[in-house]
Parts: sequence; C-alpha cells; structure tokens
Amino acid sequence: MDAWSDAQQRFVSADELYEIPDPRNVSFVCSECDAILTPCSFKITNKRTAYFSARSGHGVGCPYNPINKKQKNDKKRESIDGLPIDHPSVLIFRAAPSGDIQINASGQNIENYGDDDFEYYAQDDVHEKIYSSLKGIVEFYVKCHNRRNENLKIRGVADGSYADIFRLVRRPTYNDGKYSYPNHSRNNVYFGMLSMRTPMEEKDDRFIFHIYRKADDGVPDSKRPGEYLVEVYKNKFLHRHTEKGISRYRTEFQRIIDSKRQINGARIYIFFIGRQDNDHNVFIVEDLRKMCIRCMSTEEQSNLHKRRGS
Repeated sequence: MDAWSDAQQRFVSADELYEIPDPRNVSFVCSECDAILTPCSFKITNKRTAYFSARSGHGVGCPYNPINKKQKNDKKRESIDGLPIDHPSVLIFRAAPSGDIQINASGQNIENYGDDDFEYYAQDDVHEKIYSSLKGIVEFYVKCHNRRNENLKIRGVADGSYADIFRLVRRPTYNDGKYSYPNHSRNNVYFGMLSMRTPMEEKDDRFIFHIYRKADDGVPDSKRPGEYLVEVYKNKFLHRHTEKGISRYRTEFQRIIDSKRQINGARIYIFFIGRQDNDHNVFIVEDLRKMCIRCMSTEEQSNLHKRRGS
C-alpha cells in the first residue's frame, strides 16, 4: 500500500522505507482513511519485507481494513518449503468492503469484502511478494531492466513476464491524409512520455494527461507531433474519493512534474492500466491507483525500451 507523508508531501510505498534513514521519525497515514500507520520491518536484516501497520485499525470503509485483520490472524502461519520471491510478483487492487453478509462452507456468517480480497487470501504471501500499488511494480520494471523475464500477476489484467506485460503506447500510422490507430489491449501496463506543453489538466471528475505520439510513416505536413490523452477518473473503490485524498494525488503529480527541472535530461513518463476509448486517441483509466507518473533519468530512459535487459 501507499502511505501519505505530510512531512515529505508525497506518497511513500512500503518498499521505499529502506531508503529513508529512520522511518520511525516520519509520520505516515493511510491514503484512504487517514489512520495512523507505523512503518515495520524496514531494516535490511529483517526477513519479512517492509510494510505499514495500522495499530489502531483502519476505518470501517477502508479497503485495507479486512486485509489488516486477516494478516493478524495469519502471523503465526508456518512457512512452506521453498525460497521466498525477491521481486514484486503479484499486484492486487483491493476493494472496499461492501458489508454484505454471506455464509461460507462451514455455515458461518462472513462479510463479503470483494473478490480481490478473497484472491489475496488464497495467495501464498510467504513465497509471493504481493503489492497493492502500481508504483512498486513500475519501480522494479524501471530499475531492474535485466530481470524483466520475472513473472508478474495483475489480478484481472495479466499473468506473464514483466517484458510481456509492459508496453510502450504504439504510434498510429499516417497515410493519405488520415491516421490509422492501433488497438491497445486491456491486458497490459502501457507507458508513454508526458508532453510538457500541457502535462496535466484537471476536471471535476478526472485528471487528463497528454503523452507524445508521432506517426511512424507519412508524417503530416505540419511535422508537429500529435498527442494521446490519458483520462484518469477520480472515483476509487466504487465511491468518490474525499477531497483531501484528491489533493494528495494532485500534490504528488505536480511534485513529480516539477522535479524534471532538477535533473538534466530527465523526462516524465506515465504508466497506466486502462482501455482505449472509441475515439482511439483517448485512454480511460477508471481508478487513480491504476496509474503513476515517474521522472526518468537519461540512463533509465535508455533502459526503458529494453525487452528483457542485457
């Protein structure tokens, strides 16, 4: 999960705790319910990977509430044979609890927390490294370009290698005075370079990001590159996100866009999971968690397009 740090004015994923000198001196809150979070297992010597714990519990409607309870019940579970995975291998976007009551196979009443929560319980969280944030998955893809043959499962999206799942947004062709657009699958994580002419717009219900695209043959007379639009809607977990939560995303986006000026040769890239609109020039991302933007150094840019690294 991503936690919000008021001191640093940014989202912090659990795997970033290793890079903070003393996370105990930084205050973190849940990005969904503002519950106070405690950083745990952030020392390199710890056997368990870093995570956040809500000692006083998450809010009733928070998607991390049932997950938190389940992990407490499973603390003493014995490890099975085999070595733990050392890379992010599973990405599951968790749903908010619906509150519906169902009866399980044993005849007990249980609350329905959504399919993705039950799938999470079925995962082997000792020998799978489970993430609920796209940011951590993107970090591994960018930084570990020589390990893109590693397996990755994204619930409801894809099951394959990093190299197969991550895709650059493809360019349309231009012939006889018109564009012909490629069809992009919903079963991939797409990425493209952000246009700095109009990097981000905001409407009442969505953020709009502009990414570069060019025709790969028969360039128009104007020779001016066109742009794809990535529309990221503010709805999350089947309900409208709070204004405080939206302002945090806004602050995070602007911080990353502004950081480009501080790094020579840097470019901003957007990574997202979405669908191509009927307009073909627009991508729809229906959940803020299913996109992230990242400032890329020149070295990271050169490695970005390598399929499996070298």
